[in-house]
Amino acid sequence: MLILKFMKCSLFIYLLFFINMHIYAQDILVSQISNVNQLPVTSIHRIFQDKEGYMWYGTVNGLCRDDGYKIDIFRSDIYNKSADRNNLILCIAEDNKNRIWFGTPNGAYILDKNNHYNINQIDIKGLKNRYIHNIEATVDGRIWVSTRTGTFVFDSNDTIPIELDLDTISEPVVLSKLFQDRDGNLWGCFENRGFYLFNKINNKFERIETDCGKIVISDMIQDTKGRLWVSTINKGIALFIPNIKKKKAQIIWQVLPKSANGISTNIVYHLAQDNKLGYLWATTHNDISVFKINEFENRLFQISTKDFLPQDNKMCYEITEDN
Repeated sequence: MLILKFMKCSLFIYLLFFINMHIYAQDILVSQISNVNQLPVTSIHRIFQDKEGYMWYGTVNGLCRDDGYKIDIFRSDIYNKSADRNNLILCIAEDNKNRIWFGTPNGAYILDKNNHYNINQIDIKGLKNRYIHNIEATVDGRIWVSTRTGTFVFDSNDTIPIELDLDTISEPVVLSKLFQDRDGNLWGCFENRGFYLFNKINNKFERIETDCGKIVISDMIQDTKGRLWVSTINKGIALFIPNIKKKKAQIIWQVLPKSANGISTNIVYHLAQDNKLGYLWATTHNDISVFKINEFENRLFQISTKDFLPQDNKMCYEITEDN
């Protein structure tokens, strides 16, 4: 099941929807989440599913947990001085202790589900009161937290984090996307810098050479066949074919997504592949685009969404498939 949020431009309202796919009938059904009216606001920035199956939503007015029946809201509390002091939620992750990490413009926080859902700010130099761009968890239990001035890595024991450097860049850059593929390779996409591969021996990101020029990578996913796809906010969608030994990669750019009214865009925010039809879904600044993957040519072919999505313009951001 895919979960997405989109904004109908004429109303300037974000809505949450379920998309149910039935592979045999090739039907795609869209229905609104039943308890969406319990959200504190209608603007949703982040969607995350934890290991217990609960959905978490990042909003401008707090972090929300959806158990399918009701939505609990976690935000600033005048009686809890350690609670989140900025309710805009920018990113969400979960560690191997089932704690929820989330970032705000004023720092990173940990919500402890095992301790009455207490919220505490991460109080270390370089993170406290900083704008948190990204938080990601890797399979080894580490949590990666990125700010404008650097990236910090916490191990599973919450020891003092390591601050990482890049091998070819002296000034700080933003880690816009961290992705671990099924082979365990850890890919870093840095703002305006392209692709890097993490070297576990020297704890550094090493540049992967491409001929794509300056790109701003917004997302990376791996499809069911093991291929890596990236979205950008200046060149659309591409197939990423790395040669790790040579530290090089081939980039195959795809057709630009078109909105329902036929307008192409190179601004793509997030990607997801559904596990029933195998379609690649992309959110853009004005619509939701759906593609079939040509297995032989490694090409995307956009399909019409007129039978299951509203056809007016939609400003979209995040899309995810639940478990």
